[in-house]
Amino acid sequence: MYNNKIILLVVHLLVFSACRKNELPVSQPDKGAVITSSVSMSSNYKYQIYFDLSSNSNKGQHPKTDWDLGISTVSGSNDIILNTSKMMFVAPITTQSFDQIQDTLGFASIKKTDDSKGLSSDLACFGNQLFIVDKGMNELGLHLGFYKLEVLEQTPSSVTIKCANLNGTSEETKIISKNPDYNYVFINWENGINEVMIEPAKSEWDLIFTQYTHLFYEPEFTPYLVTGCLLNSNSTFAIEVENKSFDEIDLNYAETQFYSYKRDAIGYDWKEFNGTVYTVNSDKIYIVKDQEGFYYKLRFIDFYDELGTKGAPQFEHQRL
Repeated sequence: MYNNKIILLVVHLLVFSACRKNELPVSQPDKGAVITSSVSMSSNYKYQIYFDLSSNSNKGQHPKTDWDLGISTVSGSNDIILNTSKMMFVAPITTQSFDQIQDTLGFASIKKTDDSKGLSSDLACFGNQLFIVDKGMNELGLHLGFYKLEVLEQTPSSVTIKCANLNGTSEETKIISKNPDYNYVFINWENGINEVMIEPAKSEWDLIFTQYTHLFYEPEFTPYLVTGCLLNSNSTFAIEVENKSFDEIDLNYAETQFYSYKRDAIGYDWKEFNGTVYTVNSDKIYIVKDQEGFYYKLRFIDFYDELGTKGAPQFEHQRL
């Protein structure tokens, strides 16, 4: 019996060893090269552009005026975001019914917009409520008008909304189905509720280059249009690195850092404006952790294209 046990043990070891010979260890992907990339939003910042670091490619762009609201597809989320690239505002209405709203009287004193951090607690449009919506302005600074919106019902798979012009014309109620392959379902109001394709699928991109509304609190509260870089809200994180040069940052360093999930973790202040021209601070360095868990270091090196046209961020990035 004892000899049989020894024979069985030897057989098991031989089989295990044979299996291991055909297996290869999983290694960390090779460190990428430093890549220089650029995007062009146009000199009046007309376009929103979606960029993927892993493929070093523009995944889509559209005029910023193509949408008004984005309805979150995250299960359990009731978030509705405003297109702050147009400096949109909403005013929650509690003293009138949908049909009673006819004008914007009192709108300015109660209007709200989204904070660029993108946190649910900082969004202006929340819950099953009634709102007056200011569509903001286009790239030429022309105002795009108002309409009224009522969020009637939100479920894990859909949102039911009602919209109309302030005078009640073109009223429409629509059920918007959520698609979990995307961060948001986007709509605009053009005498009717229109669903529009805006963002690429949420797994396909990391950064969006766009104008957006930043809320300044000093010296006084001021919503202001800035131009910068925001994160994909789907499990994409970033930090600004301090006290290290671009060349000094490696994977070991990146893996020990604490990352921000705020959409404006990169933001706009990697450049400055002196009243005439923009200058880029290339000493501002960021690390982006994408939704696949890879780390990229990134810095901006220009805000102008080869013809001297602004609105064309140029940046270096490298996978760690």
